Amino acid sequence: MVIGAYGDDDKGSDSGLAYVFTRNTAGDLASGWTQVAKLTASDGAAGDQFGQSVSIDGDTVVIGAWRDDDKGSESGSAYVFTRVTAGDLASDWTQVAKLTASDGAGYNYFGISVSIDGDTMVIGANYDDDNGIESGSAYVFTRNTAGDLASGWTQVAKLTASDGAHYDNFGYSVSIDGDTVVIGARYDDDKGSNSGSAYVFTRNTAGDLASGWTQVAKLTSSDGAANDRFGRSVSIDGDTVVIGAYADDDDGTDSGSAYVFTRDTAGDLASGWTQVAKLTADDGAAGDNFGWSVSIDGDTVVIGSQRDADNGIESGSAYVFTRDTAGDLASSWTQFAKLTAYDGAGYDYFGWSVSIDGDTMVIGAYRDSHIANDVGSAYVFEFALTPGSCSVSAPPRNGNGNDCVFPLAHGEACTPVCDHGFTAVTASAGCVNGNLFPGECRCSRGYPRSYHGNWPCSIEKRMEL
Repeated sequence: MVIGAYGDDDKGSDSGLAYVFTRNTAGDLASGWTQVAKLTASDGAAGDQFGQSVSIDGDTVVIGAWRDDDKGSESGSAYVFTRVTAGDLASDWTQVAKLTASDGAGYNYFGISVSIDGDTMVIGANYDDDNGIESGSAYVFTRNTAGDLASGWTQVAKLTASDGAHYDNFGYSVSIDGDTVVIGARYDDDKGSNSGSAYVFTRNTAGDLASGWTQVAKLTSSDGAANDRFGRSVSIDGDTVVIGAYADDDDGTDSGSAYVFTRDTAGDLASGWTQVAKLTADDGAAGDNFGWSVSIDGDTVVIGSQRDADNGIESGSAYVFTRDTAGDLASSWTQFAKLTAYDGAGYDYFGWSVSIDGDTMVIGAYRDSHIANDVGSAYVFEFALTPGSCSVSAPPRNGNGNDCVFPLAHGEACTPVCDHGFTAVTASAGCVNGNLFPGECRCSRGYPRSYHGNWPCSIEKRMEL
């Protein structure tokens, strides 16, 4: 996996970098992860914000530096890195290309979003002005030699909306899978000011890296309204697209939602698209920003809600939804799990970014303060579609007893039996897909001092004035 840190200062204030982590044991979902590389731009400079956007496929990573100045102040760029030894998880990585737009200009923000699949990548420039001020665009690049990790890359297309207009922000989000690209325009006004939209483009000749691209659909939500910001996040896999609308108001102001669209004819690049589902959190509330980030793989979607307050104000969460009938494009979707950080705290913004591949999800918390203030972190979750159970042998914090059944099933909770003098304050309810979050026993100040001659609560001496 690759994780961006756009505020890092290695090459000057906010020059940015990215980290590559790999599983200790390939394919083992229970395995730990190790950092194997730290990536920086060869010509990085203060303010570039390299790492603002990242995407990985196989042995290739693309990283956006949206405030790079090569073609004018904050014109933007993107960098391509490949593994030195293909397929070797412990391998070093090397920069093989720096990409800029052929017509780049100041404040285009090329690199605000990036996505790669195979030998093709798409890069957003949401402040490009081709269709009006900040109307936005996206660029398609392909490898000069398919499959050659050392190969250079060439721009083969510039994409703009057929009806682009001032301030649409087309290109703020991008996603590619095979011969199809989806691009978000979060400030499009079709259903009210800043209601948002997304556009689907396909290759004119499937599989041909030199081919041109054509817009085949414009997507808007069935119930879109002003300031929904539909298109702030987009993700595509096969014949299914998911689009976030983090400022939708179904469950309160800016509670957020996400929409699922599928191709009318599976596999047909010229096909239209139809909305099949609207997703909201089962506990959604005002200000949660559900839909801030989205990612889809197969029959599973993960959606970030970076201002949810379960672990404190704007601590954040993420939700997992699955198709009711696997592989059925017309199927409905059901919420399967809600994820929060085991050590979540206020203003962590867990869910700021999300990504799923197979049974593995990674969720970013860009202002987590586990090492230093706002340093950021990412959490890895593993799950199978048949929820795992939890071993409950681990004792609760500050207590040794436990009366839980063994094992604890997915979604179940139990209250620990605490040592004498302690009171259970947190149930060991964290069994989510095999991960147990232990309960907590807190010292009971009112517990009688005489019990077996032992009083477990310590007394901290404080200053007297």
